[in-house]
Amino acid sequence: TYDADGTNSFSAMANQPKVGDKITVYGILGTYSNATQMKNGWIVAVEAHTEHVFADATCLAPKTCICGETEGEALGHNFADGKCSLCGCSENKSSVRFDFGENGNAAHADGTAMTTPFESVSDGEKLTITTASKVYSGARDAMGNSCLKLGTSSVTGSFSFNVDSDVKSVVIYVAGYKAATSTNVKINGTQYSVTTSSNNGEYTAIEIDVTGVDTITFETVTYRCMIDAIVFNY
Repeated sequence: TYDADGTNSFSAMANQPKVGDKITVYGILGTYSNATQMKNGWIVAVEAHTEHVFADATCLAPKTCICGETEGEALGHNFADGKCSLCGCSENKSSVRFDFGENGNAAHADGTAMTTPFESVSDGEKLTITTASKVYSGARDAMGNSCLKLGTSSVTGSFSFNVDSDVKSVVIYVAGYKAATSTNVKINGTQYSVTTSSNNGEYTAIEIDVTGVDTITFETVTYRCMIDAIVFNY
């Protein structure tokens, strides 16, 4: 990508692509005109993805290329004496807790907009969040607990995640944003009223029976809230 004078201007562009992004290149027919077309950021050559480079399979995922293509199947766990010899997760666990990032001292860190899919792995199990809208990871409450922040002061937030058939119930720990002592959320269309505040590090445990349920959809009703953790019970 070059200016008309031949200087490289790519570093000054906003929204630069990163490794793994999928890019669609459009051909432009006609005469180049600074007045009517972008002077900076013209793509003059794109290196094609000619062959896959697969990372090794894991217990939970098959061989995966950076472009997202997969090959084969996940290895699966290999349990011996109650532990998987490959990843170290526990066998016959009754629950798995997914926290979001590391706890810290920063009060009310708002985090950054989450890209999807977002994955969290705990004790050999994986939580994959998809279709996130106005969800911010790396947030912290006033007590330094790592959280997800959903919504803004004027826009609601939402996300979804899948649950395997061996999960019997899901517990989501929810609180009002900062000093808000109440908030309303919907989980798979059912509304819940939460009366705890993240300002005090207090969260309400909402338990959902997921027997026969494949997907959980969480959405805010009164704009903002915080989620401290999601727990799968087996």
